Amino acid sequence: AAGSSFTARSVCGSDGTTLCAVGVQGPGGGTVFYVDTEGRYSDFDYLEVAPDDASSGVAWSTTTPKCGLDEDTSCQTAFLTTSGEALNYVAFGTGRAATAAIIARHGRIYMATFAAGVADAYTTEEASDWFLPSKDELNEVCKYARNTNQAAGANIQCYSGSGALRDGSWTQFYWSSSETAASAAWFYDFSNGIPSSFYGKSTQYAAGYVRPVRGF
Repeated sequence: AAGSSFTARSVCGSDGTTLCAVGVQGPGGGTVFYVDTEGRYSDFDYLEVAPDDASSGVAWSTTTPKCGLDEDTSCQTAFLTTSGEALNYVAFGTGRAATAAIIARHGRIYMATFAAGVADAYTTEEASDWFLPSKDELNEVCKYARNTNQAAGANIQCYSGSGALRDGSWTQFYWSSSETAASAAWFYDFSNGIPSSFYGKSTQYAAGYVRPVRGF
């Protein structure tokens, strides 16, 4: 964590003057699902999740040969760079950087054909700085979506046996921006709250949903 002080902000709600809290409409038109009350992150105090899905089925990556350490391997069969570097984009607070890294490898063409591109291109009337959440950030989205009433933190796994989905549409497999293997990435099954590290990056194996988030 970079470390910062936390200052409560009254920029939420439909009127833009309500104190921000989990469950309140965020200034980007989504819903606040995390509050950094400990001031752990320097670039945001709150995270909000988009009001709807940005895609109902897209691959994590394309077959563009720009991945791997030498940038000459298909992005569906290689880490963006190395397995060690991939671990830097799993933790809370890394989703924005992970999304940027994925797009940098793919290039800003065919953005609608891979998950990070879809998240980055997503906009609401109020905001355009959305990104694909990291694995740990998606874990927090899962807690909110399933209404588990669990404490925040990556050390507390979204629990499938607690709570019920707030919205019946949150029943899909959602991509994170975190790689877990050369040809796979982390995702969450919101129908049961269970994460998996074996969801293939290619459309032939799986096509996941995208629910962007943003920080402010």
